[in-house]
Amino acid sequence: MTLESENQPFNHNLGIILSGGGARGYAHLGVFKALEEMGVFPEAVAGVSAGSIVGTLYASGMDYAGMRKFIDSTSLVRVLFPDVAFSGLLSLSYLRDHLARFIPTNRIEELEKPLVLGLTNLNSGETEFWSEGPLRECVMASCAIPLVFQPIEIDGHLYVDGGLLMNFPVPALRSQCRNLIGVNLMPQIPVSNKKLTSGLSMTAIAIRSFYLSVINNTKPWRDQVEVLIEAPELYHYHIFQFGKWEEILEIGYRATMEKREEIEKLVFSF
Repeated sequence: MTLESENQPFNHNLGIILSGGGARGYAHLGVFKALEEMGVFPEAVAGVSAGSIVGTLYASGMDYAGMRKFIDSTSLVRVLFPDVAFSGLLSLSYLRDHLARFIPTNRIEELEKPLVLGLTNLNSGETEFWSEGPLRECVMASCAIPLVFQPIEIDGHLYVDGGLLMNFPVPALRSQCRNLIGVNLMPQIPVSNKKLTSGLSMTAIAIRSFYLSVINNTKPWRDQVEVLIEAPELYHYHIFQFGKWEEILEIGYRATMEKREEIEKLVFSF
């Protein structure tokens, strides 16, 4: 379902798009585990929020084992929820420090593979794609969920979660890659009245409203990738459910393996 002209010169044959999704980001590890088993290695990656973390690890040259080592070396709860700042918002300083321990360079353009990070500029109200610049600060900004984490200042502007306006950053790579694999962690799933009105109904409605906002900004781009990987069962894991990481990782692995024939045909057919 390529939307670009067959005659367009592309920089890369295969790219991968990694959406945001909080704790659901563990599914991205399962995706890369499956792709590695297939012998499929995307040449470029774009990500937002949780996808920006995993995308950075992959672009730095890590294989699946290396990514697992990064995750196993600390809890993502510790990475994403370390300190409360004076403002009452959480700081992402531990994420910055942990990235520094595993990835020496702090420049996006110095990574082994091309990486594009999606950030939301609070000042301009626009999505920005960064393919060069301060790596750790951009990852922190892309993960900075509004009203939870402190905004990150870069070059005099304040930035927050890249998924706020574009959670599935296909435009970041569409013109650069002949083929794209897209991993969307925020599938659209209907929910019942009972689920919305039972228990902490205000919280349930607020969370549902947030999900719908993210789902809506994803819709325009779902049909602009050659292979779309989604797992409806991810909807049952909320974005802060870090304790379920093994289950979530396995869901990502299975969802990718279900697309194996489609992926291998895309990559290995000449």
